[in-house]
Amino acid sequence: MSFELRDKSLDDIDREEQLRQDADAAERQLILVKLKSCLEDYSGDETIDWFEYEVELQKASSLYEVYVPGSVLLNELLSTVAIRSALTQENMSDATLIRVTHSGKLEVYRRQAWRDLVELGYFAHFNAGRASMEILTDIAKEAGGCLWTDNMVMVDKWLEFYGFDVPRTVAQVRNLIGYFEFDFPEVDHFGNYWGQIITDDQSLIVLSAEQRLAIRRITSSLIPNNRLLDVLFRKIPSAVALHDNAAVLIKQLVSHSISQEYAKKYLELLGWFGAQSGQVANAQQLGQVLITAILLDLNPFVGKEKGRKTVGSFELYSPSYIGRPSAIVLEELRSHIVANQWATHDTAPLAIHFWLAQRAPEFLVRQVPSSIQIGSLEWVSFCRGVALVEAIAWGASRVMTYAQIMTYAEQEPVSRPLENLHTLAMIDPIIDWALVNGVVTNEELGRTEQDTTQHAIVAYQRYVENFSQVGRAYSSPLPDRKAIARAALERAAPTCSFLEQPILFQQPGLYASPTAMSMLDLHMSGDVVTGQWDFRAVFPDDKSPDLLGQITNNKRPSHYDPTVASIYTRYPQLLRMKENNAEFHRQLHLHLGELNKALATGVKLALARLSSYELQHVLNGEVTFFTLRDSAVITRTTPISGPFVREERVESQEGKDAATGRFGIVMCVSYRDRVSCYEIFTLRGEIHKNDELGNLIVSTGKLQGAARVDFSGDLKTHVPPTPKERLPVNLKCYIEGVANDFQITSSMAIINKLAVLPAPATPSSPKNSEYQNFAEPQLARIAQLIVSHHPLMSFEQLEATATQPTVLELERENGERIATYIVDLAVPFKKCIEDLSSGEHNRVVDGIYGCAMDAIALAGAIAGAGAKAANIVTKASNMSSRLAGLAKLVIGTGISIFNPLDDVPSILNGTGKLVYKGGVRLSRQAQEIIALAKSQLSHIKGAHGTKELLGAANGAKVGQGTWRPHAGSVDTLTVVAAREDFHWYALDRTGEPWGPKLTSFTLHAPFRLPQFLKTLPVSYASHFIKQSLPRARSKIENAINALSSRDFTTERDFVIKMLLGSDTAEASDRLLKYLKLIRTDFAGLSLSNFILDPFKDNGNIAAFNRDIYMQWKALSAVDQPGVSFIEIYTRNLSKHFIRHGYNHDVVADDLIHEMLHGSAQTEDVSYAVDVAGEGATAQVLDVAPLLNLASGKLSVAQAGSVVQYHAASKVFENADSLAVATSLLGQLYTDKSSFDSNMSTLEAAAATSRDGTITEPVLVILNKA
Repeated sequence: MSFELRDKSLDDIDREEQLRQDADAAERQLILVKLKSCLEDYSGDETIDWFEYEVELQKASSLYEVYVPGSVLLNELLSTVAIRSALTQENMSDATLIRVTHSGKLEVYRRQAWRDLVELGYFAHFNAGRASMEILTDIAKEAGGCLWTDNMVMVDKWLEFYGFDVPRTVAQVRNLIGYFEFDFPEVDHFGNYWGQIITDDQSLIVLSAEQRLAIRRITSSLIPNNRLLDVLFRKIPSAVALHDNAAVLIKQLVSHSISQEYAKKYLELLGWFGAQSGQVANAQQLGQVLITAILLDLNPFVGKEKGRKTVGSFELYSPSYIGRPSAIVLEELRSHIVANQWATHDTAPLAIHFWLAQRAPEFLVRQVPSSIQIGSLEWVSFCRGVALVEAIAWGASRVMTYAQIMTYAEQEPVSRPLENLHTLAMIDPIIDWALVNGVVTNEELGRTEQDTTQHAIVAYQRYVENFSQVGRAYSSPLPDRKAIARAALERAAPTCSFLEQPILFQQPGLYASPTAMSMLDLHMSGDVVTGQWDFRAVFPDDKSPDLLGQITNNKRPSHYDPTVASIYTRYPQLLRMKENNAEFHRQLHLHLGELNKALATGVKLALARLSSYELQHVLNGEVTFFTLRDSAVITRTTPISGPFVREERVESQEGKDAATGRFGIVMCVSYRDRVSCYEIFTLRGEIHKNDELGNLIVSTGKLQGAARVDFSGDLKTHVPPTPKERLPVNLKCYIEGVANDFQITSSMAIINKLAVLPAPATPSSPKNSEYQNFAEPQLARIAQLIVSHHPLMSFEQLEATATQPTVLELERENGERIATYIVDLAVPFKKCIEDLSSGEHNRVVDGIYGCAMDAIALAGAIAGAGAKAANIVTKASNMSSRLAGLAKLVIGTGISIFNPLDDVPSILNGTGKLVYKGGVRLSRQAQEIIALAKSQLSHIKGAHGTKELLGAANGAKVGQGTWRPHAGSVDTLTVVAAREDFHWYALDRTGEPWGPKLTSFTLHAPFRLPQFLKTLPVSYASHFIKQSLPRARSKIENAINALSSRDFTTERDFVIKMLLGSDTAEASDRLLKYLKLIRTDFAGLSLSNFILDPFKDNGNIAAFNRDIYMQWKALSAVDQPGVSFIEIYTRNLSKHFIRHGYNHDVVADDLIHEMLHGSAQTEDVSYAVDVAGEGATAQVLDVAPLLNLASGKLSVAQAGSVVQYHAASKVFENADSLAVATSLLGQLYTDKSSFDSNMSTLEAAAATSRDGTITEPVLVILNKA
């Protein structure tokens, strides 16, 4: 159903929007203070209770406008006799904490508990109260979930109102504060330079193919046989152009007076804004025109691109650039540009900056470490960060450093829209990763785009899942024997309340323990299923003679009580339980399997990162492994004779194994008569070449020694000790797992041959891609040998580490079972995990964690110093789930990878415009994901992407309407434009007019900033409209009475003369006729005849459909309900109602205005202007425009110097003239003193008008509360 917009526009849009933004900003600061105070009150993993953290809503804020009307309605409800009586009956009349919840409860806090008056039945026969509760519940749902009687709101409800996830831990609070405080840099006027060619804002216009061609022709005429950039660079003194200073030089270049003069020539020859008399284009506008001309002159491929992220035939993500830093690509691109004569060697860095700012902005970010290589996981992580900042503001990444981008990217998303944005931002980098790693090709993308995209994402997902698994494995807690036992006992004895109480004793006997034990400890040690442990009273007393007792007269205490039931009688399932160790060992095996899998992944990635030359040897050579250890010497004593013993220093294989460092291994590769030696630190995934150690191994013949895997003797047999030797290694790295800082260059240690892996039967060659090398079978064989013969720990060691002995087990073993592995293994293990989870890049610089953890967001800004390993699990899981949903998102949003740059930006009505983001085109659904995320960020930072449009063109009129790009085209675009000198012009992203006159633009409404999605519910507007309908009927009746009564003849004639232009009987009769007609209409009007729209925001209050109205009129009274011909924009009408102090008479006048469009067949020629402030108790209208219309002095806005006026006869066609006259006549009948005051105002205006034209405001006061 289509409605014409024929009602009042809300005034003071600029002021109102600024008030809202200021109030929102003040609230944000209050919220930030509360978040920081929360950090002072909580620590660790405590769950945060937000009940004590509240802020006062700021008047006019987004939440205030939704919340306060609900609070007012709640207080009205509480003041009713029914609710006051209910509170008295419940002895809660003095309660101060009263709230309405989103689930429909009216809760009162009393005596440490909440009581729900709805549940208690007080609304069962309270119909008006039930109606109010329905509205309040709807408002509570919109306002964050809860309404109170005052204007205080809790922090969690404020966050829920804006759609943010409520933080539950300190780490989550810190992350949210990081969003609040992140200093996002301001992007200059030029953005990413391409704003006039490509845009991501559907309401902005870009150049067509014809316009781009016209600019190129002008360039050719101004500087024939030259490049515009080269000419400007030669004419304007400048520093040497480098990639690092290109942005600065470009800004200086286009701002120079010579460049500005060139820009003015373009405007003049194109006939664009700034060329006409009286129009002045500022330096930024001129600079953008020149930049556009430079881009079109540099780039002959705009509109003709065939590849993705290409410059001509140059592919930025060609597989040949795998593993190379971005600086290499930039230099090769420079050579390509110079060779094609698109720029000189001197200007090529500037040309590259222009090209890549939109095409591949990741290459322009400053201070990117050279270790971040193209095609690596680090590069993907970095590019995801670039995509995130570019999604917020095009061109942002070119003014940011690598550290700034990564700091922003490493923040965990704090809402679903931001989570979707983070997911969406991964698509482009993954496609680039797949291209450069040879997973897909540009040709495949061109043929089957979506399938190839899916293939790339799945390949990346599988690859990265390896490293997610590493994070989970190394940071997951060990299986908990106690927790396993507790879970089993809770199943076997679900009602038992003494599982952990030491109240069970062993059946009396010679070797019985005297210690009382708990059922939990007994199941851990395997004693519950023996049936030998029970309550002491269950076991019969010992009846054997007590000789000691007979001597001392001390009798044995009696414990037996036949009334006490055995635990096995109470819980018969106890005897059927499996041993606890069975489940414990099962979980330990799974945990060990995950650790070994992670170890293998680390080894494979470390090897895959070797240079091609080194990897050639590893893939094809014989590999020998060595372990390093400390001395395992013990002293053996042998009796000789008498008191004499012989002492010998000996070792055993068991001791050697125990002394062997488990955190590292030495690998020697023999290939083509050359031996290469490497140290591999398995837990850290690091590999370092050590030629000195390799030479020592070869020279001492250790390659030919016996391997540990071939040992088949007795592990306990003593043998002469192996002496230590000086080795070029840091033994602590092997024994304690510390990071190798290369400060210690040698240690006294023992090196032992572990195993030999024969050379593969089939030779292979390394690939350029780390990803492809990772999948090499030989690397998997090496990793498997290490895991099998030199794991981090054996099962027995893992069990000892995970086992905390019970009191009974310690008693039985006299403490001998306390494992030394806790010191030898767990401490360095935990230290390594601390490094990995610290979030500090300098602690995670090498090996798998320098890239993989970063790539899966594990090395991000985890809140707090020394973050816990659980954060790693969470982040790894988050990334895995994000990747898992990525392929689905690609399908769901219709994302396309190529950008055709059509001649017309296809924001066609009813179709989705594909917006270019780097190498990706985004459908409307994908754009909505970005738009919603940007909106949420604006609620954190207070920025609004289109706020500049309010003050566009130095106060020019800004409107939204439809534009037809080509005269003969049937397609129209919905765009924003500015009016200057009676002509419409396109606006750029900063709100400045540019380009040619829009000859086919039709204005529909004044431009308004997108409003926040949350608004008062429809039920609220329905409620006050329903209450206003009787007021409207009464007003019409009063006006009719005033017109019909002879007592008011003079006053009545004056009103009609002033507002309707004539005091004749004909004018009076005509008005009376219209009022009687709408009186009849109002008699049949009900809520069913309204459509209530909470979302549309065109600046109007309502719209009237005359065609459907005529159909409604033709129906019988029985059939009229349900035929809707008035559309109410509830956001604006509710604001209008509230702004006037919840005044139903004001709404009644609005309804009368709308109905006058029906029987009176009026239009909207002019309006009275509402000038009352917020919360006014009466409506103050400036009726000067209506008085001028009535006198024939209301000017018609048009081009030219001759002023024309609306005909005075239009006054009876103007709904507002009739509506205000009706309201004044009603006031005459009901409030004569107020009417007389208004008449004095009108008489004074008429007396001071010049030539009949009223130039000053004429304020009348209506609808006093």
